Amino acid sequence: MQLHALLNATMRSDAELFALRQCLKDLQVMTRTLGTGWQVQSFGSTVNLFGTRHGDLDVTCFRAGKEYDGQSAVEELRTRFVPLLQESAAFELVQAVWLARVPVLKLRYKNYLDVDLTCQNTEALLNTQLLKAYAKLHPVVREVVVIVKLWAKASGVCGAPEGHLSSYSITLMVIYFLQVHSELQMPCLPTTAFDFSGCTKEVE
Repeated sequence: MQLHALLNATMRSDAELFALRQCLKDLQVMTRTLGTGWQVQSFGSTVNLFGTRHGDLDVTCFRAGKEYDGQSAVEELRTRFVPLLQESAAFELVQAVWLARVPVLKLRYKNYLDVDLTCQNTEALLNTQLLKAYAKLHPVVREVVVIVKLWAKASGVCGAPEGHLSSYSITLMVIYFLQVHSELQMPCLPTTAFDFSGCTKEVE
């Protein structure tokens, strides 16, 4: 009973979901001013159904068909997105992390929502599809993942910036446990079943 109450408390409210969707729409409108082919899509726990209340929004901007390396992604963020964000009344640029494995702009939307904006991080879109498919296999999958993530955060053992496992890594570990458990034996979904054309564009 207590676990179900805890899980229910992690669900996002309608107001939070509205803010997430509005933020994504505002980013999409902003990105379209850069020209034909530019897109913004969300990924991570906001989309893969393993998210909880007060989580941030992970998004990536890209031009389909264009290849990027780390330096070119930095240049796109620095020369195209930073000026747009500085002119925006809705977004505040809190920090630019250029030296991370995946360069990211940390934003605050309407003084309410934290947003991590990356460039051409399309592999994360495919990973999100895969995790979302696992979450949809059975409600218990989400429940177990969320409970373990909450435990890890409360115990101070979650968070890549602090040298711990990331929330994404913990999610993968729980899914692996559900797959190898002798009684559960959750199926292993083929990664080839997911491609870029099916990437989620909206927050659910």
